[in-house]
Amino acid sequence: MMSTRREPQAGNTEGPVDPVRSVGDVIARRGFPAGELLAQAAHMHRYQRALRDWAATSGGVAPNRVVIRGSTATVYVDSAAAATILRYQANELLHFLRQRCDSACVRLIVRIGAAPREPRDGGRQAGSL
Repeated sequence: MMSTRREPQAGNTEGPVDPVRSVGDVIARRGFPAGELLAQAAHMHRYQRALRDWAATSGGVAPNRVVIRGSTATVYVDSAAAATILRYQANELLHFLRQRCDSACVRLIVRIGAAPREPRDGGRQAGSL
């Protein structure tokens, strides 16, 4: 009869390895790079959906991209007209994000044009809409 447990491989100090694990369990392990990416993707998806819902229900302008860093949300729009509208709706949008996404954002920066590529410094972003 074949055993379901294996002995540790070279360099593995965690003890015997259980080969029957779900991929989700492996990815969700603390410190596993793919798990961190999945958590960031879920975060981005939550903000994307919230911003679309906010724009649809409030008649607001949906930004093309949003970057969240600490307590500041930077939104990128295509035109000066869209930027002006969004600046007037800043308090409403920030309030919505705090309620809907459990956001800590208290400041909104509106930029016109394409968002710069996100650096790999751990900054959280809410992605393209």
